[in-house]
Formats: sequence, C-alpha cells, structure tokens
Amino acid sequence: MTNGPVASILAVDCGSTATKAILLEVVDGRYRFVAQSQVPSTGNAPWRDITIGVHQAVRQMTEITGRPILSDDSQLIMPERRGGQGIDMLVATVSASPPLRVAIAGLSKSVSLASARRAARATYCRLVEQIALDESSRRSDAQRLQAVQSARPDVILLVGGTDGGAAKPVVDMARLMALAVQLEAERPPMIYAGNTELRSQIAGLLGEQVEFQAVDNVRPTLAEENLGPLQIELEQIFRQSIMPRLPGLDLLKQWSAGDVVPAAHGLGYVIRYLDQLDDKPRYGVLGIDIGSTSTTIAAARNGRFSLTVMTELGMGASIGQLLRQTSVEKITRWLPQDVPPEQVQHLVMNKELRPWTVPQTEQDLLIEQAAAREVISLALAEARGGWPLRERRGSPVLNEIVGSGGILRHAPTPGHAALMLLDAVQPAFWTSRLVLDKTGALPTLGALATVQPVAAAQMLEQGGLIELGSVISPVGVARYGAPVLSFKVKSALGTYEGDVKFGTLERIIVPLGTQAVLELRPTRRFDLGMGPGKGVKVVAWGGAVGIIIDARGRPLVWPEKKEARQEYLRRWLQELGAWSSELPDIVDLLGDL
Repeated sequence: MTNGPVASILAVDCGSTATKAILLEVVDGRYRFVAQSQVPSTGNAPWRDITIGVHQAVRQMTEITGRPILSDDSQLIMPERRGGQGIDMLVATVSASPPLRVAIAGLSKSVSLASARRAARATYCRLVEQIALDESSRRSDAQRLQAVQSARPDVILLVGGTDGGAAKPVVDMARLMALAVQLEAERPPMIYAGNTELRSQIAGLLGEQVEFQAVDNVRPTLAEENLGPLQIELEQIFRQSIMPRLPGLDLLKQWSAGDVVPAAHGLGYVIRYLDQLDDKPRYGVLGIDIGSTSTTIAAARNGRFSLTVMTELGMGASIGQLLRQTSVEKITRWLPQDVPPEQVQHLVMNKELRPWTVPQTEQDLLIEQAAAREVISLALAEARGGWPLRERRGSPVLNEIVGSGGILRHAPTPGHAALMLLDAVQPAFWTSRLVLDKTGALPTLGALATVQPVAAAQMLEQGGLIELGSVISPVGVARYGAPVLSFKVKSALGTYEGDVKFGTLERIIVPLGTQAVLELRPTRRFDLGMGPGKGVKVVAWGGAVGIIIDARGRPLVWPEKKEARQEYLRRWLQELGAWSSELPDIVDLLGDL
C-alpha cells in the first residue's frame, strides 16, 4: 500500500467456491470499474492456501487488461509504478473460513434464547446446540450434558433472567454448563449475557478452570433487547480465533489496506450506506447475498440496522441443509413443469458435492432457482425477528431490494433474477429500486469503504449496481382473474394505459435511466399504502426489466390446481422475459382456480 494518492485498487473476495478480483482505476478524476476476474477458490485441499487463488485471479486480470500486477517472482507490485504496472491498494473480504460453533443455554426458548440467537446470527456463527429450561423435549441434565459435549462448540453462551429477575434457574444452568465444559479436554470459553446482578456469582461458580467473559444482558427487560455487546464479543472471537484458521490469511492481511473484512459485514456496510443516501424518511433497504455456504440478510431503515448470517444455508457446499429444513414439495411448487422429487434430491446432492458445477439444462436451472427461493425465504424468516423494517400482512415495506450472489448474478436474463427476488421477498406496496450486484463486488466495496470511502461511494454511484426496475405490489386478495388496479404510465416512450388482474405480473417497458410517472388506481380490495381503494401517483425509473406490477397477492396466493399453478408460473416467467415457449390460452382454467 502507498501513502500517496490511490489511483488503482484491487478488491479481492475469497469465497468458499470462487475467488473474485475487481480492478478499479481513477479515470477523469473519478474511480471507475476496469475489469473483473474469477477463479476457483484454493482454501481447501489440495492447495490449502487462499492466496494461491488470489494469485490466479490476478494473473487472469493481467490477461484481460494487459496490465502486469505481479512481479517476476510472483509478488504483488505495490504501489503502482510509472509505467502502469501494479496497484496502489488491495482490499479483501473472506467468506471461506469455518463458522464459529456456538451452543446457547438459557431459560426461555422464545425470550432469552431467541435474543442470543439473533446476536449470534450477526456474524459467521453456526448454532450447534440450544438448551432451554422450557424446551418441549424435557431432556434430563445428563442428556443436556451429552448434547453440549457432542456438539463440540467453540463457545458457550449463557443467557436468561431479566436484570433483577430470576436467579436460581440461571445459576443452576450455569452449574450444568460449567460441568459440561470441565469434562472436555479442550474447554470452550463461556460468555454470560444474562441477569447482570448474577455476574459475580456465576464467575465464582466457574472459577479459573473456564475462560469467562460477561457482557450486558441481551434481555434486560421482557420488552427490551440489547444485542450489541454480545454481537461485538462474538465478532471478536470469530475474527481472532476462527478466521486465522483459514490457510493463507496472514499473507492476505499483509497485502491488505486495513483489516480483511468478513464478506457479510462488507455487505452490511453497503446496505447501511444506501439507507443513509436520502434525507427524507425511508421505508428501508434490504440486502440479500446468497453464497455457496452461507446466506446473508442485511436490513437498514432510518439508521437502524440488522445483519443475519445463515451459515448453514447456501447454494453450494451447504445446499444439502435445505432439504433438512424444508420439503422437496416446497421447491417443486416453483417449477412450471412436473419434476420427480428424486431428480430434485439428486441435483441438490450433486451440487453439495460439486458446488462449482453449473446447470446443464433449462430444467436444472429452474430447479436451482426454485431452491434459491426457498433458501432466501428461510433466511428471511430467521432475520424477521430482529430487523428494523415495517411489514404489512407479513410482507416487508421497502425502498430498495439489493440482490447479490452467484445464482442471481449468473441468471440468464434480468427477469430470472428479478422474479427470484420478488418470489422470495414478496415486498408490499411500492419498491422504488430492485437492483442486482452484477459484478459480485458489494462485499468488497463495503471493505473498501473502511479505508477509501470516496472510491466505494463513486463505484456504487457509477455502475456498482444494475437497476432491474421498480415494483408495485398491491396488498390484498381476490379470486384469480379479478381486477386489481388500472394504471397510466407517462414516459419518454409515450403514454400507456392498462388493467391488471389478480394472479398476474404486468411488465411495463421503461428503459434503464428513463423516468416515468405512474397513476395507479386500485380497486377497493387492494391497498398501495394509502389505504384500500385509494389511488397514488408516483415517479419511477426504468431498468433492465422495467416497472413490474405484482398482482399475485400478499402473501402470494397459489392456484389450487397443479396444472393451473404451472401455467401461471410459466406466464410469470414469460412476462419478465425469462420463458420463451409458446403458452396455451388459460382463460378456461380460471374457473378451476
């Protein structure tokens, strides 16, 4: 890194499946995207060194741009030389490290344990065991001891009791966890985040045989949640004890300006920045990054923020967990044709074993995209408990939805990506921006913001995100084919009017960078945020898909008959430019829905 002006930046993301590199350069006084490279990751056998993948990505970058970045002895050239060789700065994110294995013990599954779980989800933690006094299984103490020992946690969280509240049950649980730890050869540390009046008593109970840390109560009152101190403690343990297990991390740190940032936190920095762009009150920004081994949900609204990292849900090496958390039927309901359950199971198992493979047929592609909808839905369900977003009938009210991850980035058309996001999120009312991280750069731009914020901001303004369009989602329910709203659109292309029926998607072509004025008049059963039946006039910008009116109900209402459902699925794909086959007329099916 140089202490002088930073004219060129290499941003690197080391994932579990792929290593990506992006080159930024100052052109006419502003940072611009120059090129991107991607290679398979090398953190696992036989390489066991993430920097090998970084070297390979840099060499590929040189082949693309003709710009030497490595010296003859394969060292990074920093700072940039007068002849244009090398770079001035490197920033890096990682998501390839193993997660922090966490066991939680406490009093109430729906109160203190739920708060501790939300705190743990804010970084790369895997919840390997949860023990509550009110658990339905009513396990004996011996069974609980065995469960904790079998889980082999890296850290144990002890929670429970409001400040000044329950004492004896918390102390009893602490004794049990102390015994579980003392029976282990390698004793995991214990973090206490319960009734603050019991700190000294519990510290004395554990003695010097257990590494102990106390932080503020995650649930000081039944109505109040305080996750920050526990989140900070867990993140520190992850960064100091777990990330260093990633082979090659020390060398990557030497190259990097600032810290090597966990990819989920990089995404979080960007979502918080997007939430702060407007001075006017905002409904919020939702960021979704669906990776190979984990899925991250970042939500921000008016300065409030939540981050949820699902380390057991992804579209590659961890996709097998999907079938343990949901059914094959929930995946196949998104498919526009019959697919045997065994075919879905085989595709999931093959993807788990070979996460770098790509779909070979359109049917395989649609199965993967159906699985992605369920992965995102499960992650959103976990995130909902603590996010700052408003909801209406279980659907979030948002200004922006930001999608990232290979399954979205590599979708054959923008319509595929847009429909996956709409189906999984099901936003309510009016979403002014539906955007896609087409380069996969968002996490690294978040890392860049910690050391070169101007560069990160300029990249987000100048093509860091691809605008898919705007979305109108009336809230209400009717029979399929019933009128939902009428609309008039005025743009540079002219004026267009139409009616939208329940169960359909309407795509209005408004090109990227073009502004349109929409007049929307819902029927009395449907609400656009102003009240049932009340019209609204909004200004929208076009995008790669355009303006989408989603009249499928909130929550989404499925046709009862399988044949009708599959026909509608095909029509939804076709409307967004993601299905090319000729479709039969389905007017006759409406009476059967």
